[in-house]
Amino acid sequence: MERDPIVYPMRAEGVARGLARLPWRNVGGFSLLQVLAAIMPVLVLPVVTRIVGPEGWVALAIGFSMGGVVAILANFGWTLTGPGLVAGEVSAAARETYAESVHVRVIACTIAAVCAGFVAAELSNREYMNLAVLMTVAVGMNGLSASWYFLGRSQPGLIALTDVGPKALAATLSIPLILITHDPSVYPILLIAASVVGLLASNLMILNRLCCPVPSWRSVRLRARLNASTVGSGLVIAGYGAFSVSLSSFVSGAAVAVVASFAASVRLRAMAQAVIVAVSSGLQGWAIEKNDGRHNWARMRASLIANTLVGALTGTVFVVLAPWATFLIFGPGVNVSFATALWTGIACFLYSVSASLTYHVLAPTGHLQWIAASTTAAAIVGVPLLLLLTPGLGADGASMAVMIAEAVVVAAQLPKGIFVLRSIKHAGKPNLTDIVSDQDLRAST
Repeated sequence: MERDPIVYPMRAEGVARGLARLPWRNVGGFSLLQVLAAIMPVLVLPVVTRIVGPEGWVALAIGFSMGGVVAILANFGWTLTGPGLVAGEVSAAARETYAESVHVRVIACTIAAVCAGFVAAELSNREYMNLAVLMTVAVGMNGLSASWYFLGRSQPGLIALTDVGPKALAATLSIPLILITHDPSVYPILLIAASVVGLLASNLMILNRLCCPVPSWRSVRLRARLNASTVGSGLVIAGYGAFSVSLSSFVSGAAVAVVASFAASVRLRAMAQAVIVAVSSGLQGWAIEKNDGRHNWARMRASLIANTLVGALTGTVFVVLAPWATFLIFGPGVNVSFATALWTGIACFLYSVSASLTYHVLAPTGHLQWIAASTTAAAIVGVPLLLLLTPGLGADGASMAVMIAEAVVVAAQLPKGIFVLRSIKHAGKPNLTDIVSDQDLRAST
C-alpha cells in the first residue's frame, strides 16, 4: 500500500514541505466562493449606510447580529456534523440525511426568526425597526443553506449555484433599486428571496424535487437530540460573537456612535474571517479523512498550522486596513479606532486557531463536549466583560472583551487538541512486539 506523504512525513521535509502538500486546489475552490460571498456586502453597505446614517446602520447591524443567532439555531449543528455524515456515503443515505436536516432547520429557523425579530425591533430605533427585523430574517435564513452538504460531497461548484450565486445576484440588483427607491429594506428582502431560491435549487439538485419528502418524526427527533449539544455550543458562542452588537446596544450608556463603530468592526471582521472560514472548510474533508480506519494526525496538524498562518495574515491585514475601510464602506459618521482594529485583528487570529481545532481535530475525534465546554467558559468571561467594558471604553472595550473571549476558547482547546494529536500519532505507530513478530515470521519463511 502506498503511504500518504502527509501521514508519514520524512523528517527532512519540515513544516514547509508538509504545507506544500495541502489540497490547495480544493481550498482555492471553497475560498473563492467564500470571498465572493464576503465581497457582496462591501458593495451594498456603502449605498445603504449613506441613506440611513449612523442610527439606521445600528438598526441594520442589530439585524445582522440577531440574524447570526437565528442562523446558528437554523443551522442546528449541521455545519459541524453534517459533512462527516454525508462524506463517503451512498447517494440514497446522503439524500435521506439532507432531507432530515431540511425539516429540522426550517422548524428551528421559523421559531428563532420570530423570537429574534421581536428582540431586534425592541433594540432598534423606531424609524428603522422594520429594517432591523427584515435583516434579522435575511441573515438568519443563511442557516438553511445546503453548503455543508456540498462540502461533505466535495462539490463546491454547487455551492456557487445554490448559495453564493443567488445572493450575489440579490446584492447586485439591490444597489440600483436602493438608489432609485431610497428604500434600504430592498436589500434584506432580496436576500430573503435568494435564500428561498437557493433552498429550492438545493432540493432539486439533491432530491430531484423542490420539496423534501417528510421523514419520520422519530428520525427527526433523534437527529435533533444528537445535535442539541452542538447547537447549545453555537448559541454560547453567539453570546459574545454574533450577539455582541445587540449586547453593546442594550448596555446602558452605549451611545449610537459607540454601537455604530463596534458594529462596523464586527461586520468588517465577519468579512475578513470569510478567508479563514474558507480555508477551514476547504481543509475539513481532507483533514478528517481516515487512513486504514485511523485518523491522519499529520493532516490534522498541517491543517492547524495552515489555518493559524492564514489567521495571522488576516489579522495583520485587518489591523492595517480596517480604519480606512470603515470610512470607505460606512462613511464619515462611523469610525474604527486603531485600538478597536488591533483587538479585532487579534480576535481574527485567535478565531483561526480555534476554528481549526474545532473542525479539524476535536469534532472529528468526537470531542464535542469539550468544544461546548470551551465556548461556555468563553461566554462566562466574555459576556460580563462586554457589559462592563463598553460603557467606559466604548467600542475599544467591546472589541477587547470579544478578543479575550476568543483567547479563552483557544486556551481551553489547544492543550486538548495537542493531546489528541499526540494520541492519534502514537496510536498509529506499530509497537515493538509487532515488529519483532513480523521479523520472526519473515525469518521462518
